[in-house]
Amino acid sequence: MAFRSLTARIAFWTLLASALVYLAALALIYFGVHAMLLGGAGAILTHGELARRAELLLGGVGALSLLGLLALGALAVRTGRRITRPLRALNADLERVARGDLDSPLTPIDRQDELGQLARAVDAMRSALKAHIGELTAAVQARSRMDGELQAAREIQRSMLPGGGALQRSGSGFALCARLMPARSVGGDFYGVFRHDTRHLCFALGDVSDKGVPAALFMARVVGHLESAARDTLDPQRILTRLNAELCQRNDNLMFVTLFCGVLDLAEGALAYASAGHEAPLLLRADGECVTLPIAGGPPLGVDPAAQFAAQRYALDAGDLLLAYTDGVTDARAGGGGLFGEARLTAALLAGERAPAAAVERVLASLQRHTQDSEPGDDITLFALQYLAMPAEGRHAGMRTRFVMPARLDMLEQLLARVQGTLERAGAISELVVDARLVLEELLTNTLRYGYADGGAQHHIAVAVTLTLDQLELTVDDDAPPFDPFTHPLADPAAWADGDARVGGLGLYLVRRLASVAEYSRADDRNRTRIVLPRWRTKTTDR
Repeated sequence: MAFRSLTARIAFWTLLASALVYLAALALIYFGVHAMLLGGAGAILTHGELARRAELLLGGVGALSLLGLLALGALAVRTGRRITRPLRALNADLERVARGDLDSPLTPIDRQDELGQLARAVDAMRSALKAHIGELTAAVQARSRMDGELQAAREIQRSMLPGGGALQRSGSGFALCARLMPARSVGGDFYGVFRHDTRHLCFALGDVSDKGVPAALFMARVVGHLESAARDTLDPQRILTRLNAELCQRNDNLMFVTLFCGVLDLAEGALAYASAGHEAPLLLRADGECVTLPIAGGPPLGVDPAAQFAAQRYALDAGDLLLAYTDGVTDARAGGGGLFGEARLTAALLAGERAPAAAVERVLASLQRHTQDSEPGDDITLFALQYLAMPAEGRHAGMRTRFVMPARLDMLEQLLARVQGTLERAGAISELVVDARLVLEELLTNTLRYGYADGGAQHHIAVAVTLTLDQLELTVDDDAPPFDPFTHPLADPAAWADGDARVGGLGLYLVRRLASVAEYSRADDRNRTRIVLPRWRTKTTDR
C-alpha cells in the first residue's frame, strides 16, 4: 500500500497493530468467559471450580496482553526501522555533502511521502550547489585571469612612461618629478619627457577621456605617436597638429585626449607651449609668487582633424617651478563631497620648498588629507619641472659664423656640409637644418649657374649664419651681376605662366614659403640676399 504521507503510514500501522491486539483480547475474553460459565454440557461448576477457571481466564488475558504488547513492540521496531532506514541513508548522504562530496548522487528513495520529497529536494540542492560552485569557481578563475591580465597591462602601461609612473630626474638646467596614480588598475593619464638635443627639453602631460581599459588603450596610442610627432620640431603647436591628425584616424569610439605640451630652452629659460583643452599649469616663481600660466586654449586631440592650436611663449627665471596636473587632482572629492580645487593645490604648492620632488609629495599629502583615503574617482597625475639655467658653456644662443667659398659649383656641397655641422653643434633641430640646406642650395645654385656662367674662379661668395633663440638668419653676399630673386609676387605654381616658371622655378617658391623674411638688396656692386627662418616652424604666410 502506498502512502503519500509519512504520518498516514505511521498512523495506519499503529492502528492496525492496536486493532489486532484489541480483537485478540476480546476473543480470548469471550471464549474464556464462555468456557468458564458454561463448562461442559450438563456440568455443574462448584464455587471453587469457578474461581479456578476465573484465575485461568485472567492469566490467559494477561499472557495474551503481554504477547500482544511484545508483538506490538516488535511491529513498532520493525516499522520504525523501515521508516528510519531512508532517513539514515539520507543523513549519511548529507554528511558526505557536508564534507564537500557533491559528485556522488544521493541514495535513491522511491517514495511519495514527505521523506521521498525531502530526499529529492536534498538531491536537487546538491546538484544546484554543485553547479553554483562550478560557476563560482569559473568566475573566480576568470577574475583571477583578468586580474593577472590587468596587472600585466598595468606594468606594460607603466613601462611606457618614463620612470614607470614615478619619475625623478635632473640635468643641466632643470630638475623634474612626475607621479601618476591610476584610479583603477590601468588608466588614461600619461606624461612624457625627453631631451630634444643638449639644449631643449620637451615634455607633455595628458588625460584621455573615460577611465579603465578603453582609456589605457587610447593612452598607449597617444604615447606611441607623441615622440614621433616631436622628433624633428621644437614647435609645440606643430607637435599637437601632427598628433591630432594621427588620433583622428581610426577613432571609431570617438575617444579624445586633453594635452599640455611644452619645449623648454634650457639656455635661455624660454618656454614654448601649447594646450589642447588641458588645465593651465601653475607657475611658482622664484620670488615666491604663484600664478597660473596663461593658456590660449584649444580643442582636445582626436575630435577635429582641422583643429588649430596656438603656440605661446613664456620666459622663466632660474628657480621657477612649473606644476602641470590632470583634473583628477582638482576634482578629487572629500567624504563630504567638497572638491580639492585649485585653491588647495596652490596652498599646498606654496607651503614649502620649491624642489620638484618636495612639491609633488606635498601636494599628494594634502590631497590624501582632503580625501581621507577614499577611493579616487579619477586618475591623478602631477608633473613638476624646475628651471635651473644651463651653465654658460652649454649655451649656443646668439651663435654667429661666416663662411667664404670660391664661386665654383663643385665647392657647394662642401659649404653646405660645413653649415650643417655648425647648426647641429649649436643645437638646431634636424627640421631647421634641412630647411637651411634647401635655402642655401637653391640660392647658391642659381647664383653659381647664372651669375658666374663664364666661370667664377676669381670670385668668392660669403655666407653669414646667425642662430638666435627664435630664428635662423642666412645672408648670401656675392659680386655677380644684379639679380633680385623676389621680384615677382609669390603665386601658386599651378597658376604660373611659362615665363614665370623660368624665373627661379619651384626652388625659389619653396624658399619664400619657408622664410619669414626674404629680401634682396644691392650695394657696392654686390648682391645681398637675406633669408630668415623661424626656429619653430608655424603656419607660413605669403611673402
